[in-house]
Amino acid sequence: MSESLPLIAGIFAPALCTIGLFVWADKWKHSALALNAFKGLFASFFHGAIALATTRSASSVYTGTAVGFMVLSSLLGVVLADTWWLVALARLGARRMIAIDAIKPFLAVAFGAALLGDKVPPLGLIGVVVTAAGIFLVNYEQGE
Repeated sequence: MSESLPLIAGIFAPALCTIGLFVWADKWKHSALALNAFKGLFASFFHGAIALATTRSASSVYTGTAVGFMVLSSLLGVVLADTWWLVALARLGARRMIAIDAIKPFLAVAFGAALLGDKVPPLGLIGVVVTAAGIFLVNYEQGE
């Protein structure tokens, strides 16, 4: 795998997520659970296809332990958290959810430090603060 692929994915994923917020916010007329089921099935198909296409054998990717952690991650991150997040999106709207999502980097830094012993350099912390402030300012101006 190219070293630049994760960087490219990290740059474009939030942008695509934001676009998806506005697309789904007005178009999806079913429950948050139905949307999450659709997203999960769609993502699972592509995950499986990419994992198999980029490895020599399925057994090297899908070990018993790996599958167990993927199931746990799916239950916590996709089934519970995403469903609650989509319910909030339906009730609060895309603009407010984008503002709320601006706190995610702060939570990632806090949990990374507390649970993994990660250290974020001062410039990284400044970047998180400036980015979150920009998101809040844009949303504040649009809300007036």
